[in-house]
Amino acid sequence: MGEMCKIDSKDLRVASSMVVNAGWGVGPHGESEVGPRLKDEKKEKLKATFREFDKDHNGYITRDELAEVLRKLGSIDPGDIDDLLAEADTNKNGVIEIDEFVEWLSGGSSDGNLMIEYGEALRPMFDAIDQDHSGVITQKEFVECHGILQGALSLNPIEDEKQDHKVDPFKLGEEADKAFLLVDGDSNRKINFAEFAKLLKDPIVQSGISAEDLIACVSKLAQSLQEVFAGIRMAERGEISEDQPWMLAKLITELADATREFQDTIHRSSLAHEAGDPMQQTRWMRAPGALSVTRLKTMHMRHLPLNMRLVADSVFDVLCVPTPGHTGDSEDCVWLAEAARTLQYISGVQRKEDRQYYRFDRNNGGWRVDESKDADKYFTSVLRGLPAELGVFYILQTHANFTFEICWADIKRALIASVDMGWLTTEGRIAVEEYFENKVSADISEEITKTSKNKLTEEQLNKRVQAYMETKMILRPRMVMAVLSKLNILKVNPTWKMFMTEV
Repeated sequence: MGEMCKIDSKDLRVASSMVVNAGWGVGPHGESEVGPRLKDEKKEKLKATFREFDKDHNGYITRDELAEVLRKLGSIDPGDIDDLLAEADTNKNGVIEIDEFVEWLSGGSSDGNLMIEYGEALRPMFDAIDQDHSGVITQKEFVECHGILQGALSLNPIEDEKQDHKVDPFKLGEEADKAFLLVDGDSNRKINFAEFAKLLKDPIVQSGISAEDLIACVSKLAQSLQEVFAGIRMAERGEISEDQPWMLAKLITELADATREFQDTIHRSSLAHEAGDPMQQTRWMRAPGALSVTRLKTMHMRHLPLNMRLVADSVFDVLCVPTPGHTGDSEDCVWLAEAARTLQYISGVQRKEDRQYYRFDRNNGGWRVDESKDADKYFTSVLRGLPAELGVFYILQTHANFTFEICWADIKRALIASVDMGWLTTEGRIAVEEYFENKVSADISEEITKTSKNKLTEEQLNKRVQAYMETKMILRPRMVMAVLSKLNILKVNPTWKMFMTEV
């Protein structure tokens, strides 16, 4: 076939954000979450995105301009570009005009919308299967991956087998070669990114799953698959001894769990849309991509500079929350922040600053000082409107700088802050800390039992546990929330429910 090209993650994020920042939330039937028709403001944002694509600003998008954007999302054949152009070009004049563009990308079931909105979420899995990093998945790579996923599920059966394969996006119920032929649309014995995205199109669109939830479960599955591939290669090279089969077995068990979690996440999202799950009304608001706690702290330091000759140390206390009245994962939601520092002076005096308030508006320059008269009262009223479980989650996300990872030290700080806010009891905080300490202790003890005949004393084990947690332990904020719900400390929310099976 024609020319292929490879991308890096930066290109992917840039291309995806062009459209995701237009502010959609697409339901299972291709309708926008703001209603059957896009509001005028949403149309204007899509028109602004159109102008980003229209490089020469002549009022329409040519095939070459469309190809440039699509190639940033992954390897794609000329035939796929032609298909997507034909899908958007409803008047068949060979280019995409602005009204066609808006209509094309406001429909959740279009191939173009799938490629652009969900491209970043699907890319990790594509890259995991593409082991030689050629930009395409060969039949050999697909068959090996298919067999490993099938084998992982078979070796780790669940009690009720009828619950397995509620959805089967990877066609694990088919023979590997047959499944490959179903995906290889142009029969060239290679699967490019466009074909891979189409493989997952129906389950994604029908479930109405958010890009955020899809990123979380696909990233976990892709990482687990890569670890199994690495383990298999180690075994083939003889780097795993005969008395260490548990290493590969553990990886395969984790892969089975990640595969079922991926299937279950899409299945639950579909059920929630069909039933109109009331819990969707208390779903957390995803932060805009440009929101950064680090930038907020920098602004605060510029707003209230310190004489560093007198200050020995300063510790920030920050909380970011979304304003009410928005639905879905809107990039246009205005966020609020409360920030203060505890200052330790060289003289030994300690002082806590008065709290300052900030607003984040992506469409108005990002973070700025909230100079409104009642900024503190409004922030407090927003906090009072949050259920405890979302309040704790926003504290964890703030401490994680709204990334997918948070260290143990920041987890403990977030839990203490949650107690101070009244969203968590001291007993609940201690229970969560003990849960993770016991889990790490059990894992370390199991590893030592398998790899060494010498047992550790209780004191030695405790020291190793603390050292691991303080220096190496990295978790997702959602996993911490899953433990809080598992221990019946906070209510379950769909945002982290998927993680409750692994904690």
